[in-house]
Amino acid sequence: MLDRTKGHPLFYDLLEEMADLHGRKNSNYANPEDPLSNLRRCRVLGINPLLGVLVRLQDKWSRIENLARGAPDEVGESLEDTLMDNAVYSLLAIILMREERNNKHGEDSTEAVNDEIPEGQIKQLLAGIRDRGY
Repeated sequence: MLDRTKGHPLFYDLLEEMADLHGRKNSNYANPEDPLSNLRRCRVLGINPLLGVLVRLQDKWSRIENLARGAPDEVGESLEDTLMDNAVYSLLAIILMREERNNKHGEDSTEAVNDEIPEGQIKQLLAGIRDRGY
């Protein structure tokens, strides 16, 4: 249980909302045996699952920038909704990195990554995506 006496009370409410959002969306995207199966499917395209999540984060960030500039919401996803999705994807990226470190999925794991991905490596991965036309 979280100690709600430290930090802003709304922060803990948002964590609960994020967990609920993740649970609801996950049931639409992944299979029950592997809650990250939808992210791991990137391998079919030759893309590391972590890189796939980074691409999703970049898409979310582009949307955040547009909405913050005042672009109209055309799909029913507010700035707050998009920020929440961004937070969920960030946690999913951390899960993929920790799984690799712990080798929980053996051959089915993501490529080896460190605690932190160097900025240069992220730029290189994103450049590779652009070069592929994704």
